[in-house]
Amino acid sequence: MKPFGGVLFLATCLLFLQNCSWKSPSRGSPGSLLIVADPSDRAAISGALQNSFGKTVQTPQDEPLFRTIDISIDKLDDYARSPIILLVAALDSDEPSARFVKKMLKGDVLTRALDEHVCIFQRRDPWATSQILLVLIGRNKAELASSAVERLDQIVDTATTFELDRLQNNLFKHGKRNAIHPIPKTEASFSLTLPDGCTLIHSSDTLDIVRFQQQNPPAWITISWRKSRTGESIIADSLLAWRYSVSAIFDREMVCYSDTVGLNYVRFANQPATSIRGLWQSADYGDGGPFRTYAFSDSSIKMDFLIDYALFAPGKEKVPYIWQLDAVVQTFTLQLQKD
Repeated sequence: MKPFGGVLFLATCLLFLQNCSWKSPSRGSPGSLLIVADPSDRAAISGALQNSFGKTVQTPQDEPLFRTIDISIDKLDDYARSPIILLVAALDSDEPSARFVKKMLKGDVLTRALDEHVCIFQRRDPWATSQILLVLIGRNKAELASSAVERLDQIVDTATTFELDRLQNNLFKHGKRNAIHPIPKTEASFSLTLPDGCTLIHSSDTLDIVRFQQQNPPAWITISWRKSRTGESIIADSLLAWRYSVSAIFDREMVCYSDTVGLNYVRFANQPATSIRGLWQSADYGDGGPFRTYAFSDSSIKMDFLIDYALFAPGKEKVPYIWQLDAVVQTFTLQLQKD
């Protein structure tokens, strides 16, 4: 497939979509993905879908980060308020999904897609608010399969960013802004937006730590800070050791780790950051669950920050709660005193 400039092309000019003056909010559990495709097109990208949206999180059970629902185009009306919709079609087909896409991509947009091999489009809020429609196409099934291999990781990144934004917007509507917490011996403070039922349970300037707790299901959000250590980078082992020391303050019986995923480089609080996922266990192996830890350094105040959440939800699917906790911790805002 001839690449289009070597980068993801996101078009905002999908045509032939019904525009309403008022739309209902989207609805769906966190991390749900609606895939609209004809069976042969779905089969052409099944391997790429499994490698991208099918990635699992140990909770400790393997759970997919995105829960997928597969439908044909004639069922779209029944699912039109899904938050994230992926529409897939090979344009040389006369199957229903291909006909639907070609009606959307009329005129110059369709010509460009065919001539220049543009393979991804997106549209915000086509049938509901807080919704994203992603369209993956190929001129034929071979090019559709190639598009999926080349582009689905980028689509996953787009869907992940959208889903966290959606959950945070819901949080801002229904949550509460925690009181700004000053960071001693600096001119900085931080704030966090918490959902109802999540309360401050410990704050210690001496230990440089703050912890919040949610009751249903039990979950903990912990923020810690320290002076940046000259010449020391935050690698997986040092981040896990920091988390271990923080957890031991509160949870002396919860400092055993059964599994830890390697370090990821991410963005957090508008800063380059590192992150690890893993599983915590109590010393007697009676309790356990997933955790995720972020860390970043702020050079302006020469401080390192650790932001962590842990979950205990036996007998429940945990990934929906992980999405929600991730959205909460990513409302963390570091505020510097203005001159």
